Amino acid sequence: MLKRTLDIFGSLFFLIILSPIFFITAFLVRLDSAGPVFFSQKRAGKDGKIFKIHKFRTMVENAELLGPCITAKNDPRITQIGHLLRWLKIDELPQFWNVLKGEMSLVGPRPEVPEMTAKYTEEERRVLSVLPGIIGPTQISNRDEAEKLPESGVEDFYAERLLPEKIRGDLLYVRNKDPFKDLKILFGGGLAFLLGSIKVSYILESRRRFVFLLVDMAISAASYTAAVLLRFEGKLGPSEFESLKALLPLILFLRAPCFIYFGLYQSLWQYLGTQDLIAIAKAASVGSLCLPFIPFFLGVSFHPRSVLVIDWFLLIMMLGASRIVFKITAERLRSPKLDNRKNVLLVGTGDAAEMLVREFIKQPGLGLRPVGFLDSDPMKHSIRIHGVKVMGSVRQLAQITRVRKVDQIIIAKPDASSEEIKEILAACRKLKIPCRIAPAAASVFSPAVLPLKLRAVEVSDLLGRRVAPPDLEGIQHFIREKRVLITGAGGSIGSQLARTVFENHPRELILLDNSESNLYDIETDLRGKPSQTEVFSYLRSIAEAEGMRKVFERHKPQLVCHAAAYMHVPLMEIHYGAGILNNVLGTQITADLAAAFEAECFVMISTDKAINPRSIMGATKRIAELYIRSLKNSKTRFLSVRFGNVFESRGSVVPLFKKQIEQGGPVTITDPEMTRYFMDISEAVFLVLQAAILGRDSEIFVLDMGEPVRILDLAQNLIHL
Repeated sequence: MLKRTLDIFGSLFFLIILSPIFFITAFLVRLDSAGPVFFSQKRAGKDGKIFKIHKFRTMVENAELLGPCITAKNDPRITQIGHLLRWLKIDELPQFWNVLKGEMSLVGPRPEVPEMTAKYTEEERRVLSVLPGIIGPTQISNRDEAEKLPESGVEDFYAERLLPEKIRGDLLYVRNKDPFKDLKILFGGGLAFLLGSIKVSYILESRRRFVFLLVDMAISAASYTAAVLLRFEGKLGPSEFESLKALLPLILFLRAPCFIYFGLYQSLWQYLGTQDLIAIAKAASVGSLCLPFIPFFLGVSFHPRSVLVIDWFLLIMMLGASRIVFKITAERLRSPKLDNRKNVLLVGTGDAAEMLVREFIKQPGLGLRPVGFLDSDPMKHSIRIHGVKVMGSVRQLAQITRVRKVDQIIIAKPDASSEEIKEILAACRKLKIPCRIAPAAASVFSPAVLPLKLRAVEVSDLLGRRVAPPDLEGIQHFIREKRVLITGAGGSIGSQLARTVFENHPRELILLDNSESNLYDIETDLRGKPSQTEVFSYLRSIAEAEGMRKVFERHKPQLVCHAAAYMHVPLMEIHYGAGILNNVLGTQITADLAAAFEAECFVMISTDKAINPRSIMGATKRIAELYIRSLKNSKTRFLSVRFGNVFESRGSVVPLFKKQIEQGGPVTITDPEMTRYFMDISEAVFLVLQAAILGRDSEIFVLDMGEPVRILDLAQNLIHL
């Protein structure tokens, strides 16, 4: 009887005294997400009687339909305000209404859902012999129960691991005959709530966090004091001064859990970012919203409401400023005492240049100190990016290099033309300063990785035109879940084609080549990458009709990329029989099988030498083109893609020149006036796939490769590089 009386008066007292918090919480719940303010759920009460427990809603609307009844760790159904309410245990406050109705008590075992109590043994059902409570022994010991739960299989884990432990604690409570046990739990639970909310152990386990919390408390006190002084223009009367003395400890007590909850001590200040400043604003805002209720509960007179606004603004500014000061100090302390970094001058002021400078400043260990930018836009001259000045244009490179004692030039302009790169390289050669370049795909690298991707300028950077942009989305959509066969998969173009196709997630990738070492290299490379794509490899010649038929019978490829061919012009003049057998007969066999097994598309890699052919190699490829055009009435689309000279491909003049340069020369050129069209190997690959997407039957595709390149200029550029 005495316990029931205490329950009634206690619940009435808390419902009245905490009513302002009820209204604020209800407003925040409605503001945070759609749905009702309160959440009700069936629970098993005394003697197993079913009742509805009431809480503030902390999860999205209809959360019970989106997951288990037990809330998992990092459960995505919990709203942002819900996390705060659960952490402070404010979501439990409506249960005082259950206490008033006689369904619960202030102190007692925690009520479980009927599905759990149905599994209780006879001994365990003794827990149901008393009224369940808002607070009990297991609530104190398992305050952070959600942290123990896994992110999946939560119901089984709870039933097998946590529930037996809770039942043991509740049985001890039921058996305990101490008349003061409820009072002990009530006061012990209040202390555990306060300590748990403030996360004392989390703060004390790190001296750094504790010191930063003390600094923030000092800032909070200074901020509120300054706000009061500003409001009263520095003239405080006795009553205002007494209120200030009474309120300051209470304000600090309220600010501390807000600072901790919003993660102000979970990041490194030297990496301060926008999200950290937003966290400061959230912590200050929540604390300021709660401040007016302190005097209401404790009977202390409060200052005018304008003090709250001034304090809120000052606190955010002072907390943010303290972190910026620390960040600057930390960066200077981390800088090496003996600065042996090289001075670098960056060409360009775009995103790539900005990311590089930021990382050079943040990571002194990279050994590079940015001393300036160069940009052709006069409007950008004299502006600063991360404190580094735009000093002029590329034409002033020599003068700026001498003045700033530059050790290295970095071209951080992915869209730089070949003429710009040549101009910079020529200046660097005269000044005897090394030059590096950011990759064309600089935007896809994270800032921390980009400095590692800097490389020497290559001959493909001097192509004389911009690399043709591929339709990446269209290619991925076309290849995904297809069975793709690549002949000549071990060659320079075939292997690059295989890697690109593999990255776009085909169902099967079939690699075919007659070179054991080349096939082994590409197969090993692809099998080492995680993917759902199945990779098959076949060591055989395309001229083996029976072997090729078995490949088609087993896999029935939907896309055939025919890259297998003999492409060396001088060799084919001598070994013309092999050229005809491979380039003509091999293509005939492969194309016939593609038509017979109804492949969707057959793309053959041809050559610009098939135009008015003057060599055996050109003639064989032209015959192959004419043959696949004759198959235009089949269900397969037959297409040809003519390549010019591909940088770095086997048989290209570039590897030959490089080898001659490495051997000390001479670099041999048949005709100084000879010109050739060149394309990058990535362009060659994407051209094949683009043709497969766009091409109609019997079409021939050629890349617009701009102006031809003089072989003499190419050789000279290679020598300089």
